[in-house]
Amino acid sequence: METVLVSTVLGALLLFAWFQERTARALLWWGPTCLLAALGMALLGLRDVVGNFVSIGIANAILILAAGTMWCGAREFEGKKTNLGWVIAPPLVWIVACQTPAFDNDVTARIVLNCILLAPFIFAAAFTFWSGRAEHLVSRWAVVAVLMLHGISHLVRIVVVSLVAIPNEADLIRSGYFGCMAISLLVFIVAFAFTLLALTKERAERHHRIAASTDSLTGLLNRRALFAARDRLASERADTITAVLVFDLDRFKQINDRFGHPVGDRVLQLFAVVARGELRACDLLGRIGGEEFAAFLPGCDAEQALRIGERVRQRFADAARQAALKDFLPTVSVGVAMSSADGADSSALIIEADRAVYRAKKAGRNCVRGAETAAETSGHSVASAQGKKLSAAALAGVLTRVERSAAA
Repeated sequence: METVLVSTVLGALLLFAWFQERTARALLWWGPTCLLAALGMALLGLRDVVGNFVSIGIANAILILAAGTMWCGAREFEGKKTNLGWVIAPPLVWIVACQTPAFDNDVTARIVLNCILLAPFIFAAAFTFWSGRAEHLVSRWAVVAVLMLHGISHLVRIVVVSLVAIPNEADLIRSGYFGCMAISLLVFIVAFAFTLLALTKERAERHHRIAASTDSLTGLLNRRALFAARDRLASERADTITAVLVFDLDRFKQINDRFGHPVGDRVLQLFAVVARGELRACDLLGRIGGEEFAAFLPGCDAEQALRIGERVRQRFADAARQAALKDFLPTVSVGVAMSSADGADSSALIIEADRAVYRAKKAGRNCVRGAETAAETSGHSVASAQGKKLSAAALAGVLTRVERSAAA
């Protein structure tokens, strides 16, 4: 009775959690999992009231189905599709087997088959959660541990019933074996439900943190997150020289005026893809204004910074040319500033690099200029071939059908 009551409450709790967080669709599987487990255990407990077909055949089929919905929830959580045939087949196998008198009268055979049908779902759910470990969620490992222990308990049951005499049909429901099974299921349901709630909450919080620090259009860091990341970097590597690059898309207002804001947004997205591909893994890149971007390059001297800025400038021009806006070619002006990591705060470095951008604008746009260095690179020179190159043809897909959108 306790198992039925607790499973029902936890099922309702999981469904209520989904009602509060509609994006967590896996809860729509896990809530019914607990409710099905409650129904199955309730029917098992009515052995003396209802016939064997209901208390054995239907009850255990429902418990097997509950394990299937649990696995479906795990796959939904990891963004994987599920063939419902795999969920429906095991309960049907159980019901068909119960129609055989020899099997229906053999308690040991029923327990063994029941475990054989349940365990694969449990281990499959554990593997599904484990396969998504690239998403660093601490609660994930608790869920995997709970599932593995529950799956192992079913394998242990197979060994036990093979070695120990099981009570006859009339005494089974009141035996210690049935009590242990009910307690085991109760512990599992409680542990599983709470670890799932923790896992869902942890993912939601992670998504909120990412959303709060990310520019929704380009997927880059927003201004606040970029400066915070740079300050953390400065505190960790106080003796490191840092280069700052500011990128300002040329004549961007004209793009919006002539072709519309949707096209302008796609130009911004194209630049974000290009810049992210040309910068190093350790570099910090973010959007700090409407058409303005900034990057902090730790451990990078002035010559390297100018070379990287030139690569980004040329790659962007090449990619934009592949998806030409009629007679308009989007370009970018780049400003470079240098400072030791503890020599100036983020805002001061951005202002210095911004002055260099103005120099680039005055020099005719589509070029790279430094704020405090005589080293400059021509906007029409050929960039170094070093570093990762992005295919202009592939990047052109970001601005596909631009002319048609502009005409509309």
